[in-house]
Amino acid sequence: EKALTEAFSRFGEVVEVKIVMDRVSQRSKGFGFVQYASEADAERAKAEMNGKVLSGRIIFVDDVKAKSQLSGDLPSSTVSPVLS
Repeated sequence: EKALTEAFSRFGEVVEVKIVMDRVSQRSKGFGFVQYASEADAERAKAEMNGKVLSGRIIFVDDVKAKSQLSGDLPSSTVSPVLS
């Protein structure tokens, strides 16, 4: 999480960083979330970091959608970038 925080904090105030871990092995599942205080900072991070190499891996940055948005119930909006 420290590497993600350092890499993404240059785009604005990072509120939270979470790496998704496997419950059994306690190893990273290969994706996580970075939440910003402002949507503009999140958009800038997405534009700048998508496709970049971080810790030896190419990262993909996209917006998170609420489960209700995935089913089409609500209009889409940016919540925070997601890494995978």
